[in-house]
Amino acid sequence: MTLMGLQASHPPLDRGFQDPPLPRQRALAVFASHCDLPTLRVLRPGFRHCFCVLGSGSTWTVCDPLKTRLEISTFSRLTEADLASHFHERALLVLVGEVAANQSRRPLRLRALTCVEVVKRALNVDLPAVLTPFQLYRALLALPPPMIPFAAYRPDNPNSK
Repeated sequence: MTLMGLQASHPPLDRGFQDPPLPRQRALAVFASHCDLPTLRVLRPGFRHCFCVLGSGSTWTVCDPLKTRLEISTFSRLTEADLASHFHERALLVLVGEVAANQSRRPLRLRALTCVEVVKRALNVDLPAVLTPFQLYRALLALPPPMIPFAAYRPDNPNSK
């Protein structure tokens, strides 16, 4: 088996059955007021930056699109509730949900590499009219079927976790 010119050291396994589907990957979409660029101050307070956290169980990956780089960090031994609570305690708005399942082919859209665009692609949602963090927040809360809408994290509400 080859992958982009690399030769695998062993042939693929033929087990005669399909692997069970993997559990859906959980996601946190996090929204912040902080902004280093004066031009971002035109955006709604509380929605000047966004990033996402993807994972399941106790392994999570933070994808934070910053102005000069894409910061990727992995954390272990933390639950979804631990992470959501951590961000919530730092006065960040947190939405909890799932990464959307594979969807049918969509048109290629050339977009600026903004925090919103990176989060939309990480969450596998096709929201072409969504350009700002506040628009993304509202769109995630109202995702159309068959996608499952995100929910606002509230530490006192067990249904939001």
